[in-house]
Amino acid sequence: MKLIKQVSVFLKNQPGELARLFKTVDDGELVVSAFEIAEAGDFGVIRLIAANPNKLEQKLEEKDYTVSEVDVISIKKQDVSRVSDKLGKNGINIEYAYSACNNGGEDMVIMKVDNPEAGLKAIKN
Repeated sequence: MKLIKQVSVFLKNQPGELARLFKTVDDGELVVSAFEIAEAGDFGVIRLIAANPNKLEQKLEEKDYTVSEVDVISIKKQDVSRVSDKLGKNGINIEYAYSACNNGGEDMVIMKVDNPEAGLKAIKN
C-alpha cells in the first residue's frame, strides 16, 4: 500500500481522441501502467498511472491538454475488503476506485480518497 500520483486528462468525448492522447504518450519514454475512463457528457476524464507522472503531465501540457495531478492509494486487489473497512471506520470516503496491474503483473486497485495521507495512515495501522 502506497501513495502514488495519478494524472487526469480532460478530453472531448468524440472518436479519435483516445488514440490522439496515446500517440502523445507512447513515445518509448513514458510507460502508462493503468488507465481508466470516466464519461461526463461531452467530455471524458482519462485517469493515468505512469512511472514518471511529472514527465507525463509536462508532455501532455506541451500538447495543450488540460491535466491535473492527485495522490491516490495503490493497494493489492485482495486487500480491498480490509482496506475499505478501515477507511470507513476512520471516516475516510472512497471517491472512486479502479483495478489495474503493476509492472510485475500483480492485480492492484487504485483508490482516490478524500484525504490520501490520513487514508494511508488508517490502512497501515
